[in-house]
Amino acid sequence: MTQKRLAIVCSYNESCGNASYAHVLRNKFSEYVHCDVIPLDLFLLQRSSPAFQSAGDRHIAEIAARLSGYDYVNIQFEAGLYGAKDSDVLRRLTMLLDACRSVVVTMHRINPPTFYLPRVLWQFAETFVAGHPIVATRAMLAEIFYARPAAKLYSRIIEACRRRSRSANVSIMVHTKRERRIVREIYRFDKVVDFPITFLTEDQRRDVLEKTDVEAFRQRHGIAPGVKVIGAFGFISSYKGYETLIHALKELPEDHHLYLFGGQHPASVAENVQLDPYIESLLKLIREKNDEVVGDSRRRLMPFGRGTVAPADTGPEVAERREDTLSRLLSYDLLKRVHFIGELSDPHFIEALRGCDAVALPYLEVGQSMSGVIALAIECGANLYCARNRSFAEVMKYYGEVFVSFDIGNHVELAQKIQRGGNRFEEARNRALATYNLQSNVALHLEKLGFTVPAEPGLPQTGTTQPAA
Repeated sequence: MTQKRLAIVCSYNESCGNASYAHVLRNKFSEYVHCDVIPLDLFLLQRSSPAFQSAGDRHIAEIAARLSGYDYVNIQFEAGLYGAKDSDVLRRLTMLLDACRSVVVTMHRINPPTFYLPRVLWQFAETFVAGHPIVATRAMLAEIFYARPAAKLYSRIIEACRRRSRSANVSIMVHTKRERRIVREIYRFDKVVDFPITFLTEDQRRDVLEKTDVEAFRQRHGIAPGVKVIGAFGFISSYKGYETLIHALKELPEDHHLYLFGGQHPASVAENVQLDPYIESLLKLIREKNDEVVGDSRRRLMPFGRGTVAPADTGPEVAERREDTLSRLLSYDLLKRVHFIGELSDPHFIEALRGCDAVALPYLEVGQSMSGVIALAIECGANLYCARNRSFAEVMKYYGEVFVSFDIGNHVELAQKIQRGGNRFEEARNRALATYNLQSNVALHLEKLGFTVPAEPGLPQTGTTQPAA
């Protein structure tokens, strides 16, 4: 019997979560079908000049020609991977869809059509009158020049899927129940399913939980004995709310250190920019928080320096407090408690999630779909603290209560909960992951493609990663 062939179109061997996700899917798909990865050439696709635009179109046309030789196709879709302009993205995705007989388009984000001019103007006026003209202007411009065009793009993409579905098997997969409703009820496309992001097989997860060497992790990153590690993971971007972590660190004992496992996003690298503006703002905030503590210590010591403390108030206890304050003033340096680690390989990223005393995700609400970091952290048994945004609320619809929550931006609440100690929610996570796991994820993909997964997977079949044209 001829073996079925499946192609995954995605970024690959790139520094991004999409590439990591495609890698684990490929390995699992290969247990049932011959699976190849056809990588997108981001060098060609993410530039907007006419020469690059033409080269990018030729690259997509070559991929489309290859897809005719596959029974099934999975397109991993993030708009920014397919072009620098909306028109390029739509044209290129349509070229790929037209080449597929049976395809699942995995959408890692869906923008709903929320733009409504009276609402935008009212919010602008309300914020402006409240004394925040810059915030008001930025919010209005974001609605007009980002949210509205993005919603139009996704509307057209889903319409392209609808047109192709009249003559081919086309399904959309999303990662939250909210986004499934958007596709089905707002954009009126019924062939949509939802499933959370998954990364680890059952055996891999067991190895992480039972065999992670925490001491090796600490030695690898030079973590001193007695230091409590608060970890933040992924690319350093403004929506991740790292300011909350720095504010919280100031409230925590000095044995608590913040480790940032990740670096600047490749897409934010710009010519002639000496330092990423957001990273620069974090460094400035660290210095400001440091100066606040030092200034407070100096104010406490002033009465002693001026001789304004009465003799009756200079007993042993007062002297001891003075020495403690002086010692803190001389030694305090918040910058020494913030560690920029940079990017990690996937195994070391997983090791760090498991090895941290606390993993904090203080993300702002930006309409994000499911975060790959939270999905992997749950699988790794991380001690998780997550902001109460809508994205993480969607996670709870699958997994239930599997992390400690705190209000967005409330650094005091976060610091207090970290000090009290966390909860790895082992029973709740095991129960949820018995249903929402990589095996079930791949089975749902294959079901929508028209392939029936056998009760017991056969021997793994070797797939390939085809070179970008």
